[in-house]
Amino acid sequence: MTDTIPASFEEAYEKYTPLVKRMITRLRIYQEQEEYMQAGYVGLWKAYSTFSPEKGAFPGYAFMLVRGEMLMMLRKEVRFSERHQLFDDHRPFEQSSEMEDRFELEAYFPLLSERERTWLTDFAVHSLPIRDIAAKHGVAASTVKSWRKTALRKLRAYAGEEQLD
Repeated sequence: MTDTIPASFEEAYEKYTPLVKRMITRLRIYQEQEEYMQAGYVGLWKAYSTFSPEKGAFPGYAFMLVRGEMLMMLRKEVRFSERHQLFDDHRPFEQSSEMEDRFELEAYFPLLSERERTWLTDFAVHSLPIRDIAAKHGVAASTVKSWRKTALRKLRAYAGEEQLD
């Protein structure tokens, strides 16, 4: 590739198509490659139409604009998917499932202290991680871990007794 601007965009298109394809590989784009090819060609068009020799060599300028257009498209897609994802809060059909889970767990409640029941319910029914349980009840994460430890010890002991019967 020479440092001069191609005579026509068609010439630039043919000459720099390998650059556009290489950029797709370099950015690890595996889906919608045709759309990213188009974004790369838009970058190439911008490079062709705005290039001036004072800015440096055309290949480097084309490289930067092709890469820039593809990265901009990637960012837009990420932002779009973040804004349009389904939220876990909208799960009305799982309410009955949570009630069933809680009902099944209540059989073990007489074995556990109030704190251990709190951990079991928040962990098993509501799927909360330890740090969220701690924040919910205003205690340290280590405290919730101790609730878990004693609850599991009691439940394992109970399960061992049931197997002996």
